[in-house]
Amino acid sequence: AMAEAAGVAIERIAGTGPNGRVVMADVQTAIRDGVPSSAASATSGDTSDLARFFPPFEDVSVSTIKKVTAQRLTESKRTVPHFYLSVDVRMDRLMDMRKSLNGALQSDGGGKISVNDFVVKASALSLKKVPDVNASWMGDKIRRYSKADISVAV
Repeated sequence: AMAEAAGVAIERIAGTGPNGRVVMADVQTAIRDGVPSSAASATSGDTSDLARFFPPFEDVSVSTIKKVTAQRLTESKRTVPHFYLSVDVRMDRLMDMRKSLNGALQSDGGGKISVNDFVVKASALSLKKVPDVNASWMGDKIRRYSKADISVAV
């Protein structure tokens, strides 16, 4: 109603609300600053007919290190043989131990131990215990590593 009263076509306003919904602040900005000359310009560069079904987006430049990391992770996923294992685990005792350790660390002014810290440590110990899992396919041979090297991408 506010946009209509001000003579602003609501379909030309780029929405900043959830899923690209036009909110009151968007209407107020459009009244103050004007609106794009076409609905396509409100879709952040995507002029396809499907763009209206997706929220507005922004392409963000990445640093060289982020670009290389993403390329390597993608390459690894495509080219390295993968298999997946799953197991159900009762974490009650571990969670109690974590609570106790974190209490001791906080009383000493230290940090916190996360569940992920335990998972990484258990993974490293498993790689050491079962060397056939701590290996890479090299095309004509399998390379078994003598040390566990775990990287966590955040």
